[in-house]
Amino acid sequence: MPKYKKVNEDIIDTLLGGIFSAIGKRAHSVALKTLSKRDPELGDKIKKLEKLRGDLEKSLKSKGVPGLTKTQKRALARGELI
Repeated sequence: MPKYKKVNEDIIDTLLGGIFSAIGKRAHSVALKTLSKRDPELGDKIKKLEKLRGDLEKSLKSKGVPGLTKTQKRALARGELI
């Protein structure tokens, strides 16, 4: 297990926000792969999140929930659509 430096809550929030946004966009960055290799426990949780995202997407598509329009995607990227 890697030893992490003591960090404050802001750093943890930023890291978690980055992980969730990368998984939400299906953007598998080099940073996520590196974190997964260095910390197997975190890697397992990232894999679970990716699987849950796929399951949720399949569920929504099977129920006929429409996707986002381009305008809604832009608003979401700006943080206006929550």
